[in-house]
Amino acid sequence: MKVLHIVGGDLDEGASQGAYILHEHLLAQGVDSLILTNSSNTEGYQKAYSIADGILGRIKASLRMKFDNTHKLFHNKNNLKFSSGFFGYDITKSNLFQKADIIHLHWICNGFVDIKNLQKIKKPIVWTLRDMWAMTGGCHYSLDCKRFQDKCGRCPHLDSQWERDISTILQSRKNNVYSRSIQFVGISNWITNQAKKSRLLRDYKITTISNNIDLINFFPYGKEQARKNLNLPSDKPILLFGAQYVNSEYKGYNILLKLLTQIDFEARVVFFGRNSPSKINNSNIECTHLGYLTKQELQQAYSAADLFISTSKMEAFGKTVAESMACGTPV
Repeated sequence: MKVLHIVGGDLDEGASQGAYILHEHLLAQGVDSLILTNSSNTEGYQKAYSIADGILGRIKASLRMKFDNTHKLFHNKNNLKFSSGFFGYDITKSNLFQKADIIHLHWICNGFVDIKNLQKIKKPIVWTLRDMWAMTGGCHYSLDCKRFQDKCGRCPHLDSQWERDISTILQSRKNNVYSRSIQFVGISNWITNQAKKSRLLRDYKITTISNNIDLINFFPYGKEQARKNLNLPSDKPILLFGAQYVNSEYKGYNILLKLLTQIDFEARVVFFGRNSPSKINNSNIECTHLGYLTKQELQQAYSAADLFISTSKMEAFGKTVAESMACGTPV
């Protein structure tokens, strides 16, 4: 059996990592598993192939990503992730697609897959829901908006005041191209329940298969040694906070900042993630930003901390929470 995973975005990001770990374990079970991605880097990832390979491939992938964000020309934009799905690569033209028995969709945005091309797929499709995009008019997490349950429009993620906007069009387009043979899989009971409430997916059979945790790399590491390795103090409580993008609205960064101003004891707050955190207005708090971490460094960061803090407003699974507990650090 040949399985082709469709994985958008950098392979070292959260959703992609979940897909890749599944891919690795399928390979270990003897399944002929391959990844097709638009990641600019596949080095070190086994049996992963990118449409952004080479200079021309990277240029095309970059243009598709820019075109996929043209909605920003028509709407005031908030700092919230929204993907149109109007532009992308036709995966049915790939040689890997032609040879595959099963197509496994994971995260397909950022100009990777044009949603209309899904109706060309005449092979079994599994679609793992790693966020809410498949069930909405373009947002990846609905936050307080419930319009995905009925009719999208006046999208708060776009700061739109139009009753019929791009979110309405995309929701309708998805409804027209989704095949009834798609098997949707939620990575948690929560996201499965959200899908069952949605206008787009409520009539589908949706199975929950909980997300995986990499226990080969995440287990308790000696606290003192971990602090020494990361050049962190041994004489202060360490509070850890991290995400792919630290100041993401979905991760509740403003909630964290408000929380930290109220701490009345000396502590070191350690951040990890791609972008730098804001300055914290509290003389009791010293901050360290570790930046983007490898799995081994992340294991040590979890193990060095006394507490991992999560202020996320919505999570499909909450992998950092699970990883921290796997390293013996409470959340």
